[in-house]
Amino acid sequence: MKTNQSPLTILSCALILLLQGCALSNHPVTNATLGKASGSAEMERLIDQPGPIQLETINSADWSVSLAGLLNLNRPAAIEAGLKDRDEPIQVYAHLLKHPQRGNFLVDTGVSKKLVDDPSKEGVNWLIQKVMHIEKIKIRKGTAEILQGMDGKLSGVLFTHLHFDHISGMPDIPNDVPLYIGAGESTASNFKNMFVRGATNQLLQDKQPLQEWHFQADPQNQFEGIIDVFEDGSVFAISVPGHTPGIRIPVLQSIKIPIFPLKEQTEIASLLGAIDDRIALLLETNATLEAIAQAMFKSWFVDFEPVHAKQQGLAPEGMSEATAALFPNSFQESELGFVPKGWRASTMDGVSVVGIGKTPPRKEPQWFSENSDDVRWVSIRDMGISGAFISQTSEYLTVESIERFNVRQVPDNTVLLSFKMTIGRVALTDGEMTTNEAIAHFKLDEKSPLTSEFIYLHLKQFNYLTLSSTSSIADAVNSKTVKTIPILVPDATVMLAFQDAVRPVFERIKLIQQQAQSLATLRDTLLPRLISGQLRLPEAEAALEEMSA
Repeated sequence: MKTNQSPLTILSCALILLLQGCALSNHPVTNATLGKASGSAEMERLIDQPGPIQLETINSADWSVSLAGLLNLNRPAAIEAGLKDRDEPIQVYAHLLKHPQRGNFLVDTGVSKKLVDDPSKEGVNWLIQKVMHIEKIKIRKGTAEILQGMDGKLSGVLFTHLHFDHISGMPDIPNDVPLYIGAGESTASNFKNMFVRGATNQLLQDKQPLQEWHFQADPQNQFEGIIDVFEDGSVFAISVPGHTPGIRIPVLQSIKIPIFPLKEQTEIASLLGAIDDRIALLLETNATLEAIAQAMFKSWFVDFEPVHAKQQGLAPEGMSEATAALFPNSFQESELGFVPKGWRASTMDGVSVVGIGKTPPRKEPQWFSENSDDVRWVSIRDMGISGAFISQTSEYLTVESIERFNVRQVPDNTVLLSFKMTIGRVALTDGEMTTNEAIAHFKLDEKSPLTSEFIYLHLKQFNYLTLSSTSSIADAVNSKTVKTIPILVPDATVMLAFQDAVRPVFERIKLIQQQAQSLATLRDTLLPRLISGQLRLPEAEAALEEMSA
């Protein structure tokens, strides 16, 4: 008998099959050749004893994801806490285990720079890229860099589970490296798997089969099951199905940490404390030097003390006769009020070429870099921790991005000013660099009537509230406002005398700041090497003496 099936019936059947879900991956699986079944009693007996494992936890990448993807915001506890969906910053970690006989193992993989630079090439389709905001991943230490820094080759990857952020380093994992996972992790069906199955398969393509641990019931009934990974009690894998079917948690024996004699501990602390004290002293010296320059600027160009003194027939205090002769003895009206005779009011675009930085598209991460060989790219945060001169940035732009997006390059010894959100941070560039669009710069040439040091001191003491007639200075200040910031232009001979006085001060500030940054880098390099025992105290002391010479 012939049966006619309507399109609606066919569609309904297809939908039912679709909703039944699919496996996360069809990558080959096999039984694990590493590890043996254990129990909670054995684990508890061994876990507090010193073990042979060295552990390094590595923040491979920073990311920003939807809070709704991390928590069930419909649960009563979430509702009671008032939690709403938002972008939540997270870190993607890899954990490097070093076993003296078995070698190096990664717990999860971190993130591959290849995947971030070209997600489509690594099998991440447009939907996953859009929903998971791959463009927000910021590499801190990619998987390839982690592998390059290891002593010896990688002996295996121990996956906690196969979610995207746990396998996103697979493009860098060699094809011959064994992979271990809990049973059922890749084969259990779920409707959501249909969206990530393709990416999971692509990331695992040409890799070794997934070796599954089949957990046996814990004799003490405290856990679903426990595997002694290296069969020596140094690392256990605990089955905790729920988040995913095959999820497991690694538990380590007490990790070996070098314990130094008390005398050596005291000497290490003393050495590091001496570096900190030296850095603090250098920064205090710089603060004093800048205060001296600011005091001189205020006396000459804000309070006009030399002019007032001469107007009263007095000799300006602390000033040579030759310098005093450069100042007038009367005032004249201007847009800035009464100013010394012969001086004039101007604006920032009247004394410099005002430029604004730029940010390439954040959704195209190939334009950004953390490689110091690329072009420094200043943010407001960088300015907040820089001191008078800015030389270090947290991010860099590639040369290609600067050319493609016409990002202005800021010359050496040029004043920067933040004018969006955080208004009024001022710094001088130590070398050529670029900035984002929240920062203005004031480029000078040989015809400029002022110097960068003069502009820096002016903007440091300027009252930015005068730029706004509203209650919100952040809303009032824009690039047009920055160009019209008022500034006083003194007589050229006075300007030259001032520059001759403050130039050595700023040169000293720059040198001291560079010394402080070098000491901070040395301290941060010595500390982990001293603690790990890779560097002995005499070697560290020699490195400090060499830098101080």
